[in-house]
Amino acid sequence: MRISLEGEEIIFSFPFSWETKDRIKGLGAKFNPSTKTWHLPKREVIQVVPLLSEGWQADQEILEAIAQEQAKSALDLVFIPDLSLLEQPLPNGRTLYAHQKEAVQWAVGAISTPHKGGILALDMGLGKTMTSLITAKIYQQEYPDLQVIVVCPASLKENWLREAEGVGVKIEVFSWQKQPQTPTEPYFFIADEAHYAQSGDKTKRGKNFLDLCKSPNCVGRLLLTGTPMKNGRPINLLPLLQAINHPVVMNRRQYEERYCAARRTKFCPWDTSGASHLKELQEKIKDFVFRRTKKECLDLPEKVRVFVPAEVTGAVLEEYKLARRSALTAYNPAENGAALVLMTALRTASSKAKIPQAIAMTEELLEQGEQVVIFTEFVDTAKALHQALGGCLLIGETPDHERQALVDKFQSGQEKVFISTSGTGGVGITLTASQTVILVDRALTTGDVMQCEDRCHRIGAKGSVTCYWLQYDKIDTKIDNLLAEKQERINLVLEGKRKTMRGVGNPLDYLEELAQELAEELA
Repeated sequence: MRISLEGEEIIFSFPFSWETKDRIKGLGAKFNPSTKTWHLPKREVIQVVPLLSEGWQADQEILEAIAQEQAKSALDLVFIPDLSLLEQPLPNGRTLYAHQKEAVQWAVGAISTPHKGGILALDMGLGKTMTSLITAKIYQQEYPDLQVIVVCPASLKENWLREAEGVGVKIEVFSWQKQPQTPTEPYFFIADEAHYAQSGDKTKRGKNFLDLCKSPNCVGRLLLTGTPMKNGRPINLLPLLQAINHPVVMNRRQYEERYCAARRTKFCPWDTSGASHLKELQEKIKDFVFRRTKKECLDLPEKVRVFVPAEVTGAVLEEYKLARRSALTAYNPAENGAALVLMTALRTASSKAKIPQAIAMTEELLEQGEQVVIFTEFVDTAKALHQALGGCLLIGETPDHERQALVDKFQSGQEKVFISTSGTGGVGITLTASQTVILVDRALTTGDVMQCEDRCHRIGAKGSVTCYWLQYDKIDTKIDNLLAEKQERINLVLEGKRKTMRGVGNPLDYLEELAQELAEELA
């Protein structure tokens, strides 16, 4: 049994046996039928180390490659990090919460190990973006030319750039679909929504991700995800552990057998969808994963708003474009009520387009153990969400005698999702079993929006409430900017800095101006 190196590939040669074949296949090697040998990328050379004590013979080139892998200190950034940044206001005026400071300190420590990073698994809304950018800034301050690469969902690219500007760190942002080539100079790598790579090297996306993580030029890597083990399946965690060279995945086959309950079945030659020995796995990886839930972060303000750009693709995107084009074609500013008709059509189309994002977010939050309240302005959106997620549905046609029973089911924890239209469920009910509200779309008045949020943010609330505002296309940003402007004026009155509400106006007063702007910008 011999291991050799040819160019960028490790070659395994051995007399056939099922046991040996499974052992090598478990490392991720691929069979070449023409040479009857198994091949593994050179970047995975560290995986062959256990074989050296099992009777395998290794060529000198393999031994040298292992030595180089184990002694990459020449490219490591070795310095004493300046953590005073954690106590200073950022360029955008914000300061870090206690759990974010703790996360940065953990990240810096993780990067200083041979694994050069780890998995940042904060609950949704706890600031994974901010934490990773501050960590990158600590290194970039010491090494100003250090390239910081961020890979994220396409819809979040602008948000990353905006957050980086507020932190004062230079970054380059790429989508998961268009990841960059591995740089030839040292770089810092951040993978947002890292569970996108859970397919591992079976897809181009997963292979590119692993290449970026495993390159010797990568001096630090942070993998951001609120659900590192999606659906409770350890197989989904495996690529993330491979990305940080965790010893538990050095032998893939053993990992799959031990923690995925892998086996041959009647329907699948190698079923890895199971789970076993989860407590043992959790103990082994705990030092490589920084996990915090919202309930553990006691320094959060009473209510947090998070703006979430929706990612719309495929048939949903085409349907949205068609609806938008139809609405803009029918718009005639000279007709009475034309502005209201246009705004309603655009908002309806946008709401429908955001349904997949709302479903995905809810499923992630449910995996994190949350109960979720969802509000929308549109009945069709509410019904579509209910069909996909189940739970409680409260809309205008819900009989009066059934409404309190729905609230009771949710408050008792019998149901984990509560879906309602703003006009029906936005007032008069208490939903404090949840600390999470998703506003798929917003009403046109600040009071109505706050009423929806305050179904959870009221006496009896268990802690800080996070309100996610889904945004898609200019129709949402225009309305949200309007709401912010109106709220600012209202606050000035309440604080005694203005004597009247003049200038706040009825939302209908803004429709003509907004409709005209949108018609020009979206045409």
